[in-house]
Amino acid sequence: MIKHLYKDMNVTANQLAKQMILDALDNKACDPLADYFDENKMTEKEKADFFKAFHNQVDRVTKYMGKCE
Repeated sequence: MIKHLYKDMNVTANQLAKQMILDALDNKACDPLADYFDENKMTEKEKADFFKAFHNQVDRVTKYMGKCE
C-alpha cells in the first residue's frame, strides 16, 4: 500500500492516481487560461462560454473519477 498524499492512511495505486489527476484539475481550475496566450483576443462572451464549458468538463471528470478520500 502507498501512503496517502494528505492523510495518515494507506491507499491503492489507483486511488493515488485518481487523487493526483483531480489535484491537477483543481490546480488548473484556479486560472485555466493562464497558459493561453490568445486570452486577450477573446471577447467577454467567449471567455464566459469557455469558463462554463471548462467547469462543466471538470465536473464531468470529477464525477467519473468518483470521490477520493
